[in-house]
Amino acid sequence: MNKEYKTWSEQDKKQLISAIEQAKRKCGQIDWDDVALNMSGRSRQQCKSYFMNILRKESNVDMVKYHTWTQLEVDTLMHCVQLENKNWDLIRQNYFPSLTNHQLQAKYSYTLQQQTKKQIQFRQMAKSQPKPPISVSHLTIPQLPTASGSCGDFNSAQLVSQLQSLLSTVM
Repeated sequence: MNKEYKTWSEQDKKQLISAIEQAKRKCGQIDWDDVALNMSGRSRQQCKSYFMNILRKESNVDMVKYHTWTQLEVDTLMHCVQLENKNWDLIRQNYFPSLTNHQLQAKYSYTLQQQTKKQIQFRQMAKSQPKPPISVSHLTIPQLPTASGSCGDFNSAQLVSQLQSLLSTVM
């Protein structure tokens, strides 16, 4: 099967850029099916491939929509992931309609990495600091009866009470 290759004229290039601008969604994604509808004789794949591989470098069409995350948005994203089990389509539709699934996944992964780094640093810092000694010289420990001694006056409730009061002074 021999397919005839149709070259891209200057008019085709201008028409493609115009179709892309019209098919760009709020979140920055391009609906390539809409682009192809405006490009007679070109498929969705041909339009996307030509733009991504050749024309994007030549044109000034901005493909990436950058988003500056607030702490509230990051917290919301982390909570949504717990609620929705990483269902990125659902999270995007219900909570972040102006962002792409990839943007949500990337921010989630980055946030997890940062949290892990902070936990590791905290553990290393806690290990490196010396623990303060506990002074017990002021405590008096009641004398317990020995095996050979009499157990008649031994009161376990009293012992527990004394131990609790001793522990409360230490802590």
